[in-house]
Amino acid sequence: MVNHISCYFLLFTIFILLVTGQKEVKEDSNGGSRDLDSSESVIEDETIRKCTGSQGLCKEQCDEDCCNSKCAAKYNMGVGTCKLYSKNYNMCICKYVCQPN
Repeated sequence: MVNHISCYFLLFTIFILLVTGQKEVKEDSNGGSRDLDSSESVIEDETIRKCTGSQGLCKEQCDEDCCNSKCAAKYNMGVGTCKLYSKNYNMCICKYVCQPN
């Protein structure tokens, strides 16, 4: 009888782990996957190095869209965002895939 209880307990434990561990995941356009419960993307190739660069200041003449366009034009898979570092210092920061050495 003890043997049957331990088998049932083991099966029940495995069932609980399988049911609670399920997450809905969607493949994104970059070949990675995205957890639908969060907004973060996961790149499956961990060997890809990410680098950061700059394209000057974000101003009235060059807002967030302008910054993103500059980064996309200059860097490999570049994405740009304006980051406020102080009251009057808004920098265009680019994140991109580094070239292999």
